[in-house]
Amino acid sequence: MINYSFKSRIYPISIFAATASILQLLEIYFIFPIPFLKIGLANSIILMLIYKRLYLEGVLVNLIRILAGGFFSGRLFSLPFIFSLSGGVMSFIAMLIFFILFRKLFSLTTVSITGALTHNFTQLFLLNYFFINSSIGFNLVLPITLFSCVSGFFVALFSSKLISSVGSLSVKS
Repeated sequence: MINYSFKSRIYPISIFAATASILQLLEIYFIFPIPFLKIGLANSIILMLIYKRLYLEGVLVNLIRILAGGFFSGRLFSLPFIFSLSGGVMSFIAMLIFFILFRKLFSLTTVSITGALTHNFTQLFLLNYFFINSSIGFNLVLPITLFSCVSGFFVALFSSKLISSVGSLSVKS
């Protein structure tokens, strides 16, 4: 039998995971100058959950989104999936730590940019460490940093709209 706490959490998790997965899949079809870079609008759902202090829900939605995105894009357990999973987990941890420790000092935009930078640098580290092991990874640092700042800004903007439209969101324990 499902207890009340789980039942009260499963519906919002399902809705947010589905929304984040759809946003992630839509982004696959946007073409950017560098093929593997995406804005990361799906992370706006994760950022909103962190902002609402729904940390467990954020972890679950993040993992479900990455798994669903990998499955529906046909990339489940492929190299892009491993990179996405690594970047997603590390960026969640970075945003969570940054939000908990510095929420009174920094804005939602700063937390979002921290997540974008962490996500992209995790992937760059994996690319450089396991595959390239040359100066190519170093040459990508500046464009990836700039792109992370821009994408982090847009994710924060979208997240702030979500936060204001969702209003008070709570999950009964």
